[in-house]
Amino acid sequence: MLEHGAYTLLIDSCYDRERFPTKEEAIKWCWARSGEEVAAVEFVLDQFFEFDGERYTQTRIQEEIDSYHEKANTNKRIALEREEQRRSKRTRTEHEPCTDEHEPPPNHKPLTTNQEPKEEVLKSSSDDSCSPKKGKVTLSKLECQQIADHYNDKLGDKLPRVALMSEKRMRLINARFQEMLNTIGANKEVRFTDKESGIAWFGRLFYKATMRGAFYFGDNDRGWTATFDWLLSPKAFTDLIESDPRKKE
Repeated sequence: MLEHGAYTLLIDSCYDRERFPTKEEAIKWCWARSGEEVAAVEFVLDQFFEFDGERYTQTRIQEEIDSYHEKANTNKRIALEREEQRRSKRTRTEHEPCTDEHEPPPNHKPLTTNQEPKEEVLKSSSDDSCSPKKGKVTLSKLECQQIADHYNDKLGDKLPRVALMSEKRMRLINARFQEMLNTIGANKEVRFTDKESGIAWFGRLFYKATMRGAFYFGDNDRGWTATFDWLLSPKAFTDLIESDPRKKE
């Protein structure tokens, strides 16, 4: 049982930190204290990892981390290209004179300088309530799915998995994402400032949820278990963040 716990903690820590440990770091990551716990960590390192002279590595973990970053970079590039296309289209719409609308009716009096239709169109565009708000970051469906994938990876074997990214869940994710954007954590550091670092932050938060034990995982009188939507509800989300300030956010 000790070896199983050490293996699970080491695997999760490697994915969470996206790097491999020295022996001393592995013992620290597993919070091993007694001689039996340290021996369990050493056994797992010897059986399931390869020592490269400095650190204990594992090919499969490295391949999955590389694959994740490759997909993340591709998704980021696609998102930037789409945003550039939308920005270009919006700019053309705002500055091209309108020729199909606002035509004067028959026998209309000649237009004066103050009645130019073009000026009215430009004014309307500048007040468009659908224009992006400065400082606000909105995740796409694909980016919301990446956060759900972090949940499935960290908690999917203990809690109900996310199989569908609905509009309701997208709004829930974006609400929590916006609340945490550019905020300061218990370690006095900014949690995240952009989409990529924010998605990774949610992965660390879901890893933190694995430490809550019986409270989340159904070992109680009701047989109740947490869900993805419940964890992202305002109260549960705040409770998870503040549950143990010593844990890395």
